[in-house]
Amino acid sequence: MGNKDSVFLQERRFYLERFLRKIARHDFIVNSQEFQLFARPQGLDVEKSLNKLPKLSSLQLYDRLKEATMTDDSGLSDQDRDFLDTQLTEFSVYIKKADPFLKKMKEDLAQYLQKK
Repeated sequence: MGNKDSVFLQERRFYLERFLRKIARHDFIVNSQEFQLFARPQGLDVEKSLNKLPKLSSLQLYDRLKEATMTDDSGLSDQDRDFLDTQLTEFSVYIKKADPFLKKMKEDLAQYLQKK
């Protein structure tokens, strides 16, 4: 974010390493395409690489979540599955609406921190 202070950078590095150690415990995260792009970027712009990934359907997201949480949905009715599919679709729409706001907030915060 523009802060070059060595103490700040050491602190950020410490917490990033701590975060990475914690998520390394979860195979579904470490083996995901998204994490692989972050960990081994093919160039400098990870965000552009992530945007090139194919968008997952709500069913694909549901399957990913099922696998990550080791959830057995074999007892669900078709109506229950349709309901969950709808919930995922609605959440996806919400995220798409929230994303520009979060990006703007990130930019504003970066500008604020640069001025300090």
